[in-house]
Amino acid sequence: MRPLLALLVLVAVALPTAARAIDVQLEYAPLSDRDAVSRSSVLKLSTTPPAGYKLPDATGKLPLYGTIRLGDSEHLLMLDRNGRYERFYTRLRVDANGNRDLTDDPPVQAGSSVPGAPMLTAKSFELKTKHGAAERLCQVSFDLYCADWDGFRAADFAGDPNKALTATIRALCCYKGEFELDGAHYEISLVDSGINGRLDHSATQSTTSGDTADTLFIKSGGEFGRDDGQPLGKYLVLGDKLFEVKVDSAAETLSLEPARGDAVAKLPRSVCRAAFDRPGGDLSVAMFRPAAQVSLPAGEWKMISYQLERADDRGVRWVLTAREGEKPVSFRLDATSATTCVFGEPFSSEPTVQTNTVSTWLTEHLVAVMRIKVKDCAGANMVGLDQIDDRAAGMPASLQNVRKLKNPTWQAFTADGKKVAAGSYEYG
Repeated sequence: MRPLLALLVLVAVALPTAARAIDVQLEYAPLSDRDAVSRSSVLKLSTTPPAGYKLPDATGKLPLYGTIRLGDSEHLLMLDRNGRYERFYTRLRVDANGNRDLTDDPPVQAGSSVPGAPMLTAKSFELKTKHGAAERLCQVSFDLYCADWDGFRAADFAGDPNKALTATIRALCCYKGEFELDGAHYEISLVDSGINGRLDHSATQSTTSGDTADTLFIKSGGEFGRDDGQPLGKYLVLGDKLFEVKVDSAAETLSLEPARGDAVAKLPRSVCRAAFDRPGGDLSVAMFRPAAQVSLPAGEWKMISYQLERADDRGVRWVLTAREGEKPVSFRLDATSATTCVFGEPFSSEPTVQTNTVSTWLTEHLVAVMRIKVKDCAGANMVGLDQIDDRAAGMPASLQNVRKLKNPTWQAFTADGKKVAAGSYEYG
């Protein structure tokens, strides 16, 4: 299989000149569809509440507890049932004001989108958080579900509830700012994907700890796409300039300080976003509309994600997004010569089928799930294909989003040709 990044030894290339420092004042605000896209983080549950909290009486059996930590605040969450004999959790209580008392907080609107299914969702509730001397109101969403829809029992949750249940939270706020550089206007949104209120989960830390990296969305005109987020790292490349990124979420500031790498990476003109980090997890870099050659610290790197712009035979422009596969591709930047980075094409699909027998008290049936991954020549997963201009593409578009292709359909047949099922796939 061809490597993602081919190394070519060229004559030494002069490094770009350093830029001026940029200080950006951030605004903490609710997320909107045009700002960015938030990501969820897993919340660990326990059958035992932490000490020091005033709790309401539980209505159902076996209440569960989890702690949301945002900034300098802790907010205990309690899962309960509206009726003692309900099979699944139907009530959510939260210490919204962070005073360690769950009896003086307003009820949280929560329910299941599928009646009778083992799932519970709260689309939005507000937490009063502290960040140093500052106080902020943060919108949060919550989801709980049990993977075994047919066989779940309350007894399954009595030991380690995290084996049977998955609870996730999502921060619905972001830090927004804007700045000017070389005559261009930039807008940024920083999303607390680590869900701790601090914007301190960098790509580096997520590599070593397994946490979700906080996310950087940056644009110059237009709107953010679902796949435009990049892991917030130590460095940011804008054009031919390299900056060190410093975020102070308590002071709501972002500083871009000019940096100078000792190696040169040559990139395809079609790259509009890219993110690399060290295989060992000590450095990471995000790029937005990088120049044909950029300076970076020398050493080993691996690809996290990239976006390429492509035009079809009608001249309609598309953005293709890919993320690292199961075996991330590493490459080396040498301080003595430039390295040419060739981003992967062509693409191939890898279908996998998983089967599972599901038993209920009445019957037993077989469930089969087929997943298709589209990979580039080095094994990176293609996760998005979006149109970025308003011209007619000549291909069927999604009814939900005219900038995306219509989802491909599938049909299933028995050996004698009888159609037994049909549906459609979802890109990404």
